[in-house]
Amino acid sequence: MIQKELLIIDGLRKDARMSISLISRKISVPPSTVYDKINRLKTTGIITRYSALIDFSKLGFNTHSQLLVRVPPESRSLIREFLYSSDCVNSLQEIRGGFDFLLESFHSSLKDYAVFLDVLRNMGVLEIKELPVLSVFKRESFLLSNNIDPDKDTL
Repeated sequence: MIQKELLIIDGLRKDARMSISLISRKISVPPSTVYDKINRLKTTGIITRYSALIDFSKLGFNTHSQLLVRVPPESRSLIREFLYSSDCVNSLQEIRGGFDFLLESFHSSLKDYAVFLDVLRNMGVLEIKELPVLSVFKRESFLLSNNIDPDKDTL
């Protein structure tokens, strides 16, 4: 991947609403080239969607946890589908190292969180390691540089 494409990705990761013309000015590439590169990044699956980072606590979801989950092999598919479709699960990864899944969940109360854990246990989950999140200091910043500041018109 060339440096200009990384700069485009950098700009969009910092602010997915950044206009093509602003990206163009910041990286000194014609808008048509930026447009073409963004379309290529989409068609090749590098850019899969545009989204916003949300502070869920401001929406009343104050119980935030990371969970390591170990399941019996015969239940893996069923539990994966349950976790995937659960509204409280923000992210879900299949992992190695003694556990099968790593998930991030948000809940409006400890009671709702406890109910979610009870449902998992009743599905036959073998082990759950709870990692309550107290503070988030950094997220969604892999490959971000300080080259593009969405609030400034220059590099």
